Amino acid sequence: MPVNKKDVIFIATNSHSTAEVVNKMLAVEFEHIVVSTSIDHVVGEFDRADANVILLAYKDVEQSENVYGELCLRSRHLHSKPYKCLLLCNKLEAKLAYELCRSRKFDNYIVFWPLSYDPFRLLMSVHQAITEINETYQLREKVTFSSEQDKALTDLEALFVRQVEGSHTFSVKVNNAVETVEKNIRRVIGEVEHAKEAVSGFWSNDEAEDHNRENTPVYSLDRIRQGVESIRSFANELDAFSSDNVRSSYQLSQASPKSRISVMVVEDDAFQRNLLLALLRSDDYDVDFAASGEEAINLLQRSTPDLILMDIMMPGISGIETTRFIKANSWTKNIPIIIISGKNERDVILECINLGASSFVLKPFNRQTIMKKVSAVLNINQ
Repeated sequence: MPVNKKDVIFIATNSHSTAEVVNKMLAVEFEHIVVSTSIDHVVGEFDRADANVILLAYKDVEQSENVYGELCLRSRHLHSKPYKCLLLCNKLEAKLAYELCRSRKFDNYIVFWPLSYDPFRLLMSVHQAITEINETYQLREKVTFSSEQDKALTDLEALFVRQVEGSHTFSVKVNNAVETVEKNIRRVIGEVEHAKEAVSGFWSNDEAEDHNRENTPVYSLDRIRQGVESIRSFANELDAFSSDNVRSSYQLSQASPKSRISVMVVEDDAFQRNLLLALLRSDDYDVDFAASGEEAINLLQRSTPDLILMDIMMPGISGIETTRFIKANSWTKNIPIIIISGKNERDVILECINLGASSFVLKPFNRQTIMKKVSAVLNINQ
């Protein structure tokens, strides 16, 4: 069953001849292809195309970087769904293209100039990109299902706890009532026995006494006591049954693997990244890193963390622009963001809060400060 209904390939280049060649190569296997040859209109044409695969086919890598940066900054639809960005380069810039892909700025590269003997490499790279996009959709469905499963198990356990608390309360009330009834029975039996001795002359012989025993108040009260004991037994069995269900629910919830809380740290400074890594992992969080806004946006195409720690001052797309993108994307807008910034950036922090950031931490910070903020945003009681 296809996950993505329509795959659209967007070719961006400033060369009509390159556009014609690339388009012709792809048209053999792909139906929906859009070409843009104007740098001034590339953003608008991309948004109208609603593409999920981008091919940057400029003769030098720097120009491709600039165009992609414009798309990241100005496009209204780039980050609204999973996409892949492929870089076409010449053989002299293959190492640079590799490094950019290795740093996750682009998803893949193809050495396209000079035209090689392998015309299928471009087709294979596009097919691979589409496969990874569809896998991203499938992963999102699994993550959603896993979250729903965790919630269902939590709700089930809470339900059983409420049941056992209610049944235990019922059992206590029944036992208290039984004790009260037994006291009254013993009191009444004592009074009846005393009255029996006083009027013993009314029973003429042992045979008549045995014959009328079942009609005596003592025997009737004894039967009532037996019924009360049955009620007590039932209440205790109900209490034990509910307790067993709670234990079974707890064992089920423990046996089912629950997802660990994941945190993405967007920070270009290696020292700060390592510091946050040590703090977060010490509290059993899963941690992923992005060294730039572009890298963070690319990572969010493949995964959805429970929380993002966002630095402000970074090369390329700033923390404030990255926050804007995240909050404008339907898939990521509900991810809470904590801004981590220096003391001289208070106005920027307020702007991020207005964009939807949940909280902020000022540098330098200590363990207690950062973990308290993380716990508060995630509603975790430590």
